[in-house]
Amino acid sequence: MRQAGDAAEAAKVLARAGLLAPVRGDRLLGMLLSLRYGLTPAAGYTACAARHPSALALIDDEGALSFAEVSRASDALAAGYAASGIGPGSSVGLLARNSRDFVLPAGGTGKDRSRHRAAQHGNGRPAAGRGRRP
Repeated sequence: MRQAGDAAEAAKVLARAGLLAPVRGDRLLGMLLSLRYGLTPAAGYTACAARHPSALALIDDEGALSFAEVSRASDALAAGYAASGIGPGSSVGLLARNSRDFVLPAGGTGKDRSRHRAAQHGNGRPAAGRGRRP
């Protein structure tokens, strides 16, 4: 029952962000399938990749990535985590500045149902807790 509640909450967030507006059927299906990741960065990036695959997702010191590129890279990381025995119930510590070095692993943990724990953010201060900014 909790998963249904999480999916409903994720749908509300996506609707407020304008991601559940009229869209082609194939893209809508991809967006709806992103709800399987619950309320995680993986769900957001996957929904955006389905709706606007070539749209700019992030820019950092290494360049720009589209939503589709972020989604594919986080898929690969999730597969690597699973191959290493990381999965539901596992925690993955992330120590990275605000860049793809944080976004991609955070997306990967959402896709394999493990949880990421942010140890430090780009401002140099320790995080206040469980993946949230202070």
